Amino acid sequence: MKVYLYLLIIFLSVLTLNAQKKVSIGILSDAQLKSKSELLIELQNEIIAVVGQDAEITFGELLANNNNSTTAKKNYETLLANDTDIIIAFGIVNIKLLLNQKLYPKPLIIFGNVNSDLVAFPRSKKTSEID
Repeated sequence: MKVYLYLLIIFLSVLTLNAQKKVSIGILSDAQLKSKSELLIELQNEIIAVVGQDAEITFGELLANNNNSTTAKKNYETLLANDTDIIIAFGIVNIKLLLNQKLYPKPLIIFGNVNSDLVAFPRSKKTSEID
């Protein structure tokens, strides 16, 4: 009986070690992109290639704000409230919104740039400080 118990424990341990971590990525954009956009597909493929077999990556629906700051805020709050693990943001409207946040509850990757006269970026803050 003890042998079967040990084998069961070993079997469950192996299953746990082999389980992939699931990571959900949400994407914010100023402009509506086609879901089959070559650029978007290439970005998703690159992320999957870099992560490799360390995690199972899923991408949520791209949330576009159509250059509207109110919609940008709503979209960001949607990703904070759902099961998104990492947020990727594009565009000036999103960047301005995100740089003005006091806290970043989820890891955030911002693509693009904004003139320094449009935002007051805290020079002392180099990362989101999320481990």
